[in-house]
Amino acid sequence: MVVVDASAALKWVLDEPGQDDALGLLDEDILHAPDFLLVEVANVLWSKVRRHVLDRAQADAAYDAIAGIPIAYTTTGELALPARTLAHALDVSVYDALYAALAQRLNCALATADVRLASAVDASGIAAPPRLIR
Repeated sequence: MVVVDASAALKWVLDEPGQDDALGLLDEDILHAPDFLLVEVANVLWSKVRRHVLDRAQADAAYDAIAGIPIAYTTTGELALPARTLAHALDVSVYDALYAALAQRLNCALATADVRLASAVDASGIAAPPRLIR
């Protein structure tokens, strides 16, 4: 069981460093994420279209591929209060803290490509050691 953030999930569909590590997550028994993951993924893909890194068809295909992966989603509303608290404690955005709050709730690892988030979660000891996707 592992919580996956958007930085890790995007590596499933984008040719980026760490893609092999990210693809290995798909072998986990159960992947978890806040439902915010899909919003964050959509925003990153929109930004890549806007910057002409991807075209619209590529972005849509990437989103559809991630949306089609079986992930157990937890509603953002359930995580908002603990995420707010963790954002202050870890000095990370509330958006990032959503993933940390879910890892804490499930007492499992957070898989992320965000070094700062992984370091904050690791130093805090709130959940299993994070899995840094590099």
